[in-house]
Amino acid sequence: MASELPYATHAYCCQHLCENLMKLHPGGEVRKLLWQAARAFSKAKFQAYIEAIHKIYPAAAQYLKEISAQYWANYAVPTSRYGHLTSNIVESVNSLWLDIRSLPILIALQIIWHSMMEKFYIRRTRNFQSELTEYAQNYVNTQCDQSRRYLQYLVRRLLLLFLKLILYKAYMREDIQIPCSHALAVIRDFKYSINDYEIGREGGKCTA
Repeated sequence: MASELPYATHAYCCQHLCENLMKLHPGGEVRKLLWQAARAFSKAKFQAYIEAIHKIYPAAAQYLKEISAQYWANYAVPTSRYGHLTSNIVESVNSLWLDIRSLPILIALQIIWHSMMEKFYIRRTRNFQSELTEYAQNYVNTQCDQSRRYLQYLVRRLLLLFLKLILYKAYMREDIQIPCSHALAVIRDFKYSINDYEIGREGGKCTA
């Protein structure tokens, strides 16, 4: 896999990780702390949740420490996971192709190819109301509404500094590479185009 897809990010499904942990160390509190650790956007918060697990079940914490954080912890995975901590997408695709598993390999590949081309075509010819997908646009609209509640009393020099810190370093919300409401408030104050600061920038996450 590494030789064929050198730029692909390898990550574990946190649901499977949780299920394995529950078999060894069952407990609702440990389950809750595991998911909080997986979603943490900073190493400090991640370690705090691991230490909380250690206080309840030291063996459970040791089990997690033996698994490299770069494969499951949000803060340590080298690329954005866009909110996906599980392999649900892969499981859905497996279910879609369940009926073709017993077919000869070349026929199965042909059916898969036709299936994917059909989806790409539908996606490409679909009319979107903006440059963003419906999910991203709805998220931006919600954050814009929230940003209007913020008091815009700071001088423009401080706003510009805030803009550089949040946008040019691309501090995004929920690991989905879309500006948070704080950043959108600054964008709106400067009357910049929101689309200029959406999707595809590298960097950290909003902690405001």
